[in-house]
Amino acid sequence: MDEKEIDSVKNMITMSVYFIIADTLDIDMLNLQPDTELVKDLNLDSHKIAELTKSIMAGFDNLKLDFSLIQSVQDIVDQVLLSNLVQTNSTLH
Repeated sequence: MDEKEIDSVKNMITMSVYFIIADTLDIDMLNLQPDTELVKDLNLDSHKIAELTKSIMAGFDNLKLDFSLIQSVQDIVDQVLLSNLVQTNSTLH
């Protein structure tokens, strides 16, 4: 993969994560920013975290997020990107 393809994949994954968050939490995707905090800004509680976890798993091949490391929308994007990068790298080798 060249750099343009990698950037395209990152952008698609980022948009997918934003869509999943917005759809799961029933909010406008345009209101999400990378620094949007899940608890402070989106009022995420344990029930909503469970719903979001299920949605991310459904959208990204059963990916389980580590919410102990997640505070913002960007943190979710980063975990999904890292997981996909690891999967892609292991598939290529």
